Amino acid sequence: MNTDRFGPQCVEVAALIRRISTLTADEVDELTAVWSAAPWAVSDTALDATGDAAWNAAWNAAWDATLDATGVAARNAASWAAAALSVRHLIGQHGYTRQHYDTLTGPWRQTIGPAHPDDEETIR
Repeated sequence: MNTDRFGPQCVEVAALIRRISTLTADEVDELTAVWSAAPWAVSDTALDATGDAAWNAAWNAAWDATLDATGVAARNAASWAAAALSVRHLIGQHGYTRQHYDTLTGPWRQTIGPAHPDDEETIR
């Protein structure tokens, strides 16, 4: 896996993508339930502002990593978490806020744990 394409958080994004391959059936079920219940109030402006190459590479790699392992909701949760993590360094810029990051990584963090070592403890 060429992790350089994931931007400054390449190590963390690669770890999240590797973690996808070890998801248990129970984790997939919980990730699906949490994703399905999440409030999706992320503005297009924030997504557009951060939609750079690292964002796209991380989202696509996570999506591909979940092809055989999970349903669509869990795939979305993992992919959005990877994408948001890839541009974590842009929080506070271009309209991308901590709230956007927390919303996009929330289902992953609630189910699996922090996406980045500097994230607060798991969201519960």
